[in-house]
This record gives sequence, C-alpha cells and structure tokens, in this order.
Amino acid sequence: MSKLQLTTQQLAFMDTFGYLAFPGLLSDRIERMLEEFENVFMAHGGGHNGRPHDGTARSSILPFVDQTDYLASLIDDPRIDGIFSSLLGEDYNYLVLRNEVAAFARFWVDSVYGDAMLRTANPARLVHLQQPLAQQDHLAEEVRKAKLTMKEPARW
Repeated sequence: MSKLQLTTQQLAFMDTFGYLAFPGLLSDRIERMLEEFENVFMAHGGGHNGRPHDGTARSSILPFVDQTDYLASLIDDPRIDGIFSSLLGEDYNYLVLRNEVAAFARFWVDSVYGDAMLRTANPARLVHLQQPLAQQDHLAEEVRKAKLTMKEPARW
C-alpha cells in the first residue's frame, strides 16, 4: 500500500476549516481494531483504574493505543502516516512539549508510550517518538506527586 498524500484541495480545506474527514479510511482494519479495543478494556478490569465501567463517569486507559502491538502498529499504516506527514512534515512528532508530557502524570503513567509502541517501533516510527521520550525524564516524579493528591487516576 502506498503512502497517502493529501491533495492541494484537502490541505486548503484543512487550512480553512481546521478538520478533514476520511470516511472508511481504515475500514479494512476496523474489526480487528474493535477486538483489540475490547481486549484492552477487559485486561484493565473493564473500565477505569481496574474497576468495571459503571456508566457514571468516563473510563480512561492511557496510553491506550500503546497497549497492544496491533493498535501501536496503526501509526505505521501508510494512510495515517501520510496524513500526518502531509500536514506536519516528514519529521512530525506525536507529542512535543515538556508540559504536555507532564500532563500524563494525572493518569498515573510514567512513560508517554506503552511497551507495545516502543517494542514494535521500526526506525521510521522512532523518528516520531524520539522527542517525547527525551522529554519524559521528569514524568515518574510527577506521577509520584500526583498519587499523593489524587485518590485515583484522572478520567480525561
């Protein structure tokens, strides 16, 4: 599959309206994505902080896409990579600022990326992961402080 490149018209639409829609973009992968999503939720107790989702508040698992090899690999799909590259340039980063990395502390995660994201990363993906990884040296301490003031991780 070749890398998707946004057209001049799509880029102009994005500049004008601030969004793009890609109906059916990953339709060939949606069944597996849903299966993986459900598996991640069940592996974490079915909801937030190891407890079943009860419908009274949001449930949050972060970093979610990093929980399985398959979900982590979606970033490498030429359609997704092509959209990001077209909008942000070939050297785009998924996360960029030290303060943005620190925001992960409220979810009690001490790495911006999960094991599957890092373990399955090829050299092309690593280009996009390097800057956030270099900015997370303070995250473990921020998580420690958050746990002192919060009774459970944030729900988003």
